[in-house]
Amino acid sequence: MTDPAVTVEQNEPINLTWSQELAASCSIVWPCWVASFLLVGLIPSDTTLQYLLRHNPGILPLIANLIVLFGQGILTFRLVRKGTVRSG
Repeated sequence: MTDPAVTVEQNEPINLTWSQELAASCSIVWPCWVASFLLVGLIPSDTTLQYLLRHNPGILPLIANLIVLFGQGILTFRLVRKGTVRSG
């Protein structure tokens, strides 16, 4: 049986302390940041990297930023889901 004082409304905003906000932000950002840096390591050869840098210099930062954006979206969904499971 759940305690009525602990029940949280579905539409009630989550109030976090500063340290909890920092921890949540870091848990979302660092894996995506590492993945964006590993992108360069996954390029098969130096000639491919040189071609990309010479002919399309903006493609690597664009792909890295997209990896960070999509990764944060996935991890944010997981973090929010984890929070609702604990409170529910």
